[in-house]
Amino acid sequence: MDMQRPSGGSPAAFIVAGALLTVLALVAALGVYFVFLGGGSFLSRSGGGPTSPVSEQVEEQGISEPISDPPGVTGDEEDPVSDGPAEESDEEQEGPMAPPTTTDEPEGDFVSTYDEVSDGVVRVAVGMCGDYAGMGSGALVANDLVLTAAHVVQGYSSIQLQLGDQAVVGEVVGYSPGDDLALVSAERPLSGHIFEVSDERAPVGTPVAALGYPLSGPLSFSGPGTISTHDEPIEYGESGIAVPNAMRISTAINPGNSGGPLIDADGEIVGVVTGQRVESTGSAVPGYGYAVPSDLAAARVDDWRDTPEPLSAESCDFEEVEEDSVYDPSVLVTSIAEGPDVDAVTHVYYDYFDGINSSDYERAYAQRSERNQSSYSLEAFSEDQSTSVIEDVLILDVSGSGDTRSAVVTFLSWQAPKYVPEGESCAYWTVQYELTRGGPHGWVIDDAGGYDNKGGWDHCFAD
Repeated sequence: MDMQRPSGGSPAAFIVAGALLTVLALVAALGVYFVFLGGGSFLSRSGGGPTSPVSEQVEEQGISEPISDPPGVTGDEEDPVSDGPAEESDEEQEGPMAPPTTTDEPEGDFVSTYDEVSDGVVRVAVGMCGDYAGMGSGALVANDLVLTAAHVVQGYSSIQLQLGDQAVVGEVVGYSPGDDLALVSAERPLSGHIFEVSDERAPVGTPVAALGYPLSGPLSFSGPGTISTHDEPIEYGESGIAVPNAMRISTAINPGNSGGPLIDADGEIVGVVTGQRVESTGSAVPGYGYAVPSDLAAARVDDWRDTPEPLSAESCDFEEVEEDSVYDPSVLVTSIAEGPDVDAVTHVYYDYFDGINSSDYERAYAQRSERNQSSYSLEAFSEDQSTSVIEDVLILDVSGSGDTRSAVVTFLSWQAPKYVPEGESCAYWTVQYELTRGGPHGWVIDDAGGYDNKGGWDHCFAD
């Protein structure tokens, strides 16, 4: 699941309702691209999702909100999408073109249904080797099984399932890129609504709504819309992901909705969200969302319950990393700092945060000083970081002399709510790290605290 591929242009395109826009194949006869958006919605300064305070920090080199210790620092913790309306296409479009609606509150007959089923919609956070972490959606179909889209988990090195204040590790026990479906097993049971997956295909005209975490935001209701048509084939080129008989829906979907349930007014799953059509400008085409029909999903879930078809996690081997090969800090860490030690310090934080994301906790732990390790074992560190996904790392400043350095670093983290002061599962951090000599890159993390004696955490989804 590559981070950066050319985006290209064409009269229209299909995008998976995940994140990073990536061209996979050109269908010349149709004059369209099929494009793929990776494993869920990514939070970055240039992408969708909550507005990051990082840009202000870059300008001001400061912080205005107090924080406590960020995840991954100490061992004493306690238990591309348009932001506005889609532009109208100059091309003639076939099929229904009624503009979709996206709301955080359900309407009409869906109000009581939403209340009954919403606590069964799971955020799927995916770590990948040397890559950003992806965010998608899923639905509980058993207390330890989550139905989602195959492209959300493709290329994963770790999976965290987040449901309310619950966060558990997941592994793929069913994977079918041929119809963009996957089943994830939770390490321990989750408490929430268990969805029924209809084994019959809902007819055209059925009112439907999508539930999920678009743009990496909070749980949202999108709709109601309708099923517009059946049996539209979608192929995502080199990724191997395809939906040979997708159903088109008028319900609005966005990056992060991928894998989430499409429900009818009774709360039954009638589809699994997979993609959306966009213009070459990136603007969504109204009325052109796509879902995998529930009869296919129901059959897959039944088969995988009886005979699992696991997709093994990618093994991230970063031993003897070469500067010009595997190591590429730009995919995770950006630095605007200056000085002779910046490259080495950047390498430290790349290995530290990427090690956490890829579950290579030994590599991350090796970036900590012996003094720090003496009071915080590898086992405790690994347990504490098992729910963490780190994104959007920015090194603001590196200073110091002799055998010590200070680094001011901002980043975003997803983790079990108990690791954030106000029980948030997502937080922006600004941390002043103290480094000392040692480790594979010449410097290791010795201590951490609030920047400029203030600390620095902020809500991901501030009003």
